[in-house]
Amino acid sequence: MLHYGITHNGKYYAAGEMHFDKLDQALEYARGLERQSHRA
Repeated sequence: MLHYGITHNGKYYAAGEMHFDKLDQALEYARGLERQSHRA
């Protein structure tokens, strides 16, 4: 989580400005952002 900057506040996971109920959803989103940044 730390590598991708994902936080959890007890209710949801946050990756960037997006909020997710499940950690795997937040990880998938954050990994997608990382892939996009490597292409730029």
